[in-house]
Amino acid sequence: HGTADLLNLAYISLQVGETNDDIDYTFRENFAVDYFLDHKVSKKKIGGFELKARWKGFTEGEDTWEPLTHQAEDNPALVKNYLMEISAEQAEPIKSALKDLSIFFSKEVVEMLLDS
Repeated sequence: HGTADLLNLAYISLQVGETNDDIDYTFRENFAVDYFLDHKVSKKKIGGFELKARWKGFTEGEDTWEPLTHQAEDNPALVKNYLMEISAEQAEPIKSALKDLSIFFSKEVVEMLLDS
């Protein structure tokens, strides 16, 4: 099989594969956090913090406050990105809360969130 055959197979697989552009994130089963914009202290929530989420396919007016504990488990890479974007001073109390709650998370989540 030559290079043309491989390129043809790659092209066919791209046509068949679903891209992110094909996903309608406004359907409940496709809801996905795009990124976090802010955080706040919340004495009502386990973990003590909430993160303001921007959802894929939604606008600023549809941002929601989500418990840190849920997002740390469901979206650890996005939480880590947010912690790296904010100042060390702002991130430290959130990291401390995550350390205190680490027994509730999988080993992979703990390593991703707390390894610098």
